[in-house]
Amino acid sequence: MTANQLSFVCVVTAKEQAKVRVLKEFKHIAMMTRQEPGNINYCLHVSVEKDNVFMIYENWKDQSALNAHMTKPYIIPDFPSKQ
Repeated sequence: MTANQLSFVCVVTAKEQAKVRVLKEFKHIAMMTRQEPGNINYCLHVSVEKDNVFMIYENWKDQSALNAHMTKPYIIPDFPSKQ
């Protein structure tokens, strides 16, 4: 680990009726993110106890790599907003 490396852990609980779509979106995000030059790793896990709970563990080379990642359209899934 370098001094500039950034690590994140994120836990997301999807609504039961959305878990299949959320998993599909996370798999797509994982595939795309792993191709980014500043990404060290992006690990997606699904809870064995509750299949609507997802954990993401990711590492980035530095802040500029993370900043570039945050501009990618695929990191914000296109879910319909509540009306």
